[in-house]
Amino acid sequence: MKMNKTGLLVIGLLLVGIIVLTIFSYEPEGEVIDQAKEIAEVTFHKDNIKSTRTVDNFSLYLPEELTVDQEENSNLVLSKEEQIYLLFYNPLESSKSELNFQSAQAAGNYVLLESFTDDQRFGYIMVKTAKKDAFELQIGVGGVKITTITSKVHLVEDAELMMKMANSIAYES
Repeated sequence: MKMNKTGLLVIGLLLVGIIVLTIFSYEPEGEVIDQAKEIAEVTFHKDNIKSTRTVDNFSLYLPEELTVDQEENSNLVLSKEEQIYLLFYNPLESSKSELNFQSAQAAGNYVLLESFTDDQRFGYIMVKTAKKDAFELQIGVGGVKITTITSKVHLVEDAELMMKMANSIAYES
């Protein structure tokens, strides 16, 4: 069966179009990491995020798509589909505490470690390469630290979500 010239031309143009779309939609790893840093900083500086859930001795913003799988004294294990988020909180640390940041800094091997401050809080973002096309993302504000393994595609989205949660934690006396 012979294919006419018009058919070959259409197939050729479709292939060129797919290649062009792929090239223009590809974001280099460095750009995605920079975007994650930027969204974490912007979210850190936003006004307080309203709490949606009370757990143990604190309240926090918890989006509907996240579920609490496990609660322990200073930890929450959260999940969204197959992704796990570990939330550690230390009520003895102030919102200006740099302890978690210093711990991340001492561990090394990060591709990004950036801190943010305002008059009442200290926050940070840390990104490490976990495996091919996956990153360990850690967000902290004061005595709160949230960690997950995420893909390049979801890095920016997870950075924003995790900073919202870390920013929202309010300890109850």
